Amino acid sequence: VGTIPPELGRAVRERAGTTLTAGLVEADVAPEQVTVGPNGRARISIDGHAFTLPNAGLHLAANAMLAWAVARALDLDLAACAGALEQVTLPGGRGEVITTGNMTIVNDAYNANPESFAAAIETARAMRGGRPLVFVAGTMRELGSRSDALHAEVMRRLVDLDPTILAVVGEFVPASASYAAELGSRLLTAADPVALGPGLAERLAGDELVFLKASRGVALERILPYLLDRTDQRR
Repeated sequence: VGTIPPELGRAVRERAGTTLTAGLVEADVAPEQVTVGPNGRARISIDGHAFTLPNAGLHLAANAMLAWAVARALDLDLAACAGALEQVTLPGGRGEVITTGNMTIVNDAYNANPESFAAAIETARAMRGGRPLVFVAGTMRELGSRSDALHAEVMRRLVDLDPTILAVVGEFVPASASYAAELGSRLLTAADPVALGPGLAERLAGDELVFLKASRGVALERILPYLLDRTDQRR
């Protein structure tokens, strides 16, 4: 089982005879080292093997540790496991990197929750280098009564990331209200991705790192045509 939230592993141990936790830290199965390069892809060292995941996202490294734990438990060939993890294919929208001209777009809008948002923020930080960073954030769904508080918490992390532009839709719009004065023109808000697209595209110079993150129901990828059209116009 994973280690986020920490209560998960503890609860499973109370109910299962044998339990292995897997994650990036404080787990039975964890890498000796994990780094995220400028391309956003995690490089993992564990059990004498080193491999690089094919998609961008620190959270994918935690997922890889779950697969590694199964391989260990079943006494599988770990070299073959490392090779398979380097070639895994994911659906679009899961750490999908799109390069158009000098712009890099990370489409990680297949799903979102507070933990995966935290991982996305760290991935964006690692990829940014000296480039302008545009972070586009959409609603995290199915959070129940804690939705407002959790959106506010993630919003604080997004502001701390200090993006060149922070563009938000859905539940992040009210969460961003208290930062409007601090962010000024760096904050863009809209009801949905289609409404946000034209205004955001107009602000792009064509050399940015653009990171998209939201729950599946938001369909944040609807903003992509506006971004791609803008870079085509600037060529």
